[in-house]
Amino acid sequence: MPSAGGASGRGKEEGSGNEGSNRPVLIYLHAGRFLFGDLDSGDMNCRILASRLQISVVNVGYRVAPQWKFPSAVEDVWDVVEWHASTALHASPRTGFILGGISSGANVAAVAAYTARDTSLDPPLTALWLSFPVAIMPEAYDALPPFHLPSLLSLTQNAENPLLTAKSLGDIQVLYGCPPKDPRVSFLLNKSHAGLPKRVYLQVCGRDPLRDEAFLWEKFVRQLVHGNYLRKLYPKVGVLVCGGDGSGKVPPPAERMADPLLP
Repeated sequence: MPSAGGASGRGKEEGSGNEGSNRPVLIYLHAGRFLFGDLDSGDMNCRILASRLQISVVNVGYRVAPQWKFPSAVEDVWDVVEWHASTALHASPRTGFILGGISSGANVAAVAAYTARDTSLDPPLTALWLSFPVAIMPEAYDALPPFHLPSLLSLTQNAENPLLTAKSLGDIQVLYGCPPKDPRVSFLLNKSHAGLPKRVYLQVCGRDPLRDEAFLWEKFVRQLVHGNYLRKLYPKVGVLVCGGDGSGKVPPPAERMADPLLP
């Protein structure tokens, strides 16, 4: 799967045990703050998802900063999405075409979902899963309508979260090399949120500095998505490496994720 930037966007497909070409496909994007992560870091979640949901899961090793700055990850992921729309192995995107990820992976997944909408991807994405997403860079808050700003409290409330501080978000932005107000990173700034997949699953951590921007995106999308929608809140959890059960693992989507995401 060659990428637009000249490097290879690697993919690894996990079988579900449900052999056949009609099963849905999930394109999975790992976490890592745009700086870390690879096929191995997402391997276990992909295997769990493939087994629980009986689908084909594509584990994508997109390029990360600082070696590969923005928009390398965006380009890699879009190339994978386009490729699987027409060439999916052991699966049928027309049966179910799911895109999702965790943290920075959720950010790139959302960006690709808007691109799929704008380019009339065929077949279209049928579902979107965002786990603890980065919806807007802090330096882009002033690009939002002023009346939304009072609802964005978590960046201040959770500024000293030991796993992801407000300061570290600024450092990540610099290392990623992204213009903060570019909708290809701050997808909350898209002029319209219509036309996204009708099935959405959103996971949010209560102690995440990015919590409230995820809630704001949810507010926009709920008004426009007339289909299955599920939001799971982990109220006492920080970010990413703290699971909802306190185990220290990222909580994979629960089995009931199948309800909002699968046809």
